[in-house]
Amino acid sequence: MGFCMQRLQDIVTNDLNKIFEFFHDFTRDTKIQAGGIAHTVLASMQGDKVEFSADSTPINAFHLSLFYRELDDSEFNNALKKGAIIYVDSSAFRVIDSMCVMGLRTLALERHGGR
Repeated sequence: MGFCMQRLQDIVTNDLNKIFEFFHDFTRDTKIQAGGIAHTVLASMQGDKVEFSADSTPINAFHLSLFYRELDDSEFNNALKKGAIIYVDSSAFRVIDSMCVMGLRTLALERHGGR
């Protein structure tokens, strides 16, 4: 008797595809610009009041999280580091934290004063 064992990465990728492409309840086309590089992705911006770690300011702030599928653009991905100023749909944000887990990029953002 043989059975097929799926890899966790395959299951997560399949779920992400369904969430971002099939179930549009919380995703929309979003333009993200880091430096001179811009991409339009299906993304979700979520907000909450949180406490940042001691090395982040302010300690208590309204925190935004941007979720989207990781892009195959290493220069762009590397520009999304802590402290970077990026633009999301033409609004400036400072990156508090950036991480990618199994193809899902999460950016913790703070509104940044405009130029």
